[in-house]
Amino acid sequence: MIYQEALKAMKNRSKVRVGGIVYKHINAIIFRKTETKEMIELELQSNCQNSVTIADIAQAEVIDES
Repeated sequence: MIYQEALKAMKNRSKVRVGGIVYKHINAIIFRKTETKEMIELELQSNCQNSVTIADIAQAEVIDES
């Protein structure tokens, strides 16, 4: 997934899959910078609403609900 896809999925509250697990939606897009690299990560809401997971944006994909 790229940033534009993540932003659209977050606004649409689309389901997202990472590593075979489906999450309810994206809560936040996180930009991180270390001394050597920049990263974009996603905060993903669990289906039970009790937890969130942080995942690399490149590992995520939007679930097509059509």
